[in-house]
Parts: sequence; structure tokens; C-alpha cells
Amino acid sequence: MKKTALVLLVVVLTVCYGQAELDAEYGRAQLRGLEAVCVVVDVAGEGNRGGLGDVLLKTQAANSLRKAGLAVSDTSVDGLISVRVCVLGIDVIGFVYWMEADLNQMARLYRNPAIPGFATLGFGHEIGTAPDSKQLAEVISRNLDRHLDKFLIAYFLANKQE
Repeated sequence: MKKTALVLLVVVLTVCYGQAELDAEYGRAQLRGLEAVCVVVDVAGEGNRGGLGDVLLKTQAANSLRKAGLAVSDTSVDGLISVRVCVLGIDVIGFVYWMEADLNQMARLYRNPAIPGFATLGFGHEIGTAPDSKQLAEVISRNLDRHLDKFLIAYFLANKQE
């Protein structure tokens, strides 16, 4: 019963989380002219089990972006792709994880351009479960690729040559 209730909660939260801003035209417009990004990954909780970790996911993300033709730099000022993963081990079902991926870009307030800040564009939100650490690493890796693909499609649509 507890397992069914937890799975139902995960499904409801995932559905209610909604679509990322990247699906909207104003979201894609924020990608126009983006030349390079820096990638930062943070894996918290029990996420480092089963070979999953910050360095592995950062390398995976950077390689996917480079392969698609987007420059990746450790010092990019154009944009910062931030991936956060948090994992909680639960005896009954194994692991529950939460993943979020965003593009952060420097921005200025319209009313006072002297005040810098960040504009955040979400492109990946995920809540799920995995029965063991091996499948946890596989599902998070697969979902990271899926979210990056979504980002890259929007990036190419925003920067297509007309």
C-alpha cells in the first residue's frame, strides 16, 4: 500500500509540475545568439551510488552539447547550464530521485540596468523512482540526455538561419 501511494504521489507531482518554459516562444527567444555555455552539475543525497556522480554527468552533458555543435567552456559568460539531482533511498521501493536542468543567463533589470541578475530558463524537470543503484544511474543518465535533446532542439530552432 505504501509503495502504491508513493508511486501515485510521484506521478501526480510529475504531471502537475507542468511544461518547462522552453516550450514557449519567449523561452526559445532567450536562446537566440547563445554561443557558449558552462555546465555545472550537483548530485546530492545518495546519488553518488552506482557510478552516478557530478563529474560523470557533467562530462556526459558537455559531450552531448559539444557533439551538437554548441561550445562548452569552463568560463562562459553567455550561459550556465545547471543540472541538479537529489536522490533519497527508501527501503520499500529503492530510490526516489528529483532532477532539474536550467539555463541561467546574466540579465539586467529594465527599471535599473545597473543591477545585474540571472534569467533562468527551465528545460528539464523530473521526479522518478529506481529499484536499485544500477538502474538509478541508467535512468538519470537517460533522462539527462532527453532533457539536453529538448534544449538543443529549442536552441537550433531559435538560431536557425532564415
